[in-house]
Amino acid sequence: MKHCPECNVEYIDTAIRCSDCDVELTLGPAIQEEHPDPKIETVYATGDPALVALVKSLLEDAEIEYFTKGYEIQDLIGFGGLGGLNYAIGPVEFIVAAKDAPTARELLAHLDDAVPDELPEEEPGT
Repeated sequence: MKHCPECNVEYIDTAIRCSDCDVELTLGPAIQEEHPDPKIETVYATGDPALVALVKSLLEDAEIEYFTKGYEIQDLIGFGGLGGLNYAIGPVEFIVAAKDAPTARELLAHLDDAVPDELPEEEPGT
């Protein structure tokens, strides 16, 4: 088997040049590069749709790449979220690269602060 020394694509033995790089092919199998498993961590979980939107916004603004677990299937079974959480599926989890986890956790830490059940009543004339 031949392969391109530039892009490492394998070709049949009768090929002469790489169609992408336009360099002469070499004999032997392509070099296998090792790709270690990425280290990832869950940094936040919530069933509140408002918090889901806020977390997405905060992570995107900080340019922290993330993916979610459970977000796309929250309403899949047709009942939607009861009180913001689909109990059959669980909360939406936000997962980031381990190197970004401390920054993401610090960024999202204030979201766990207690929110009052009722807002104080405004005084008339204000």
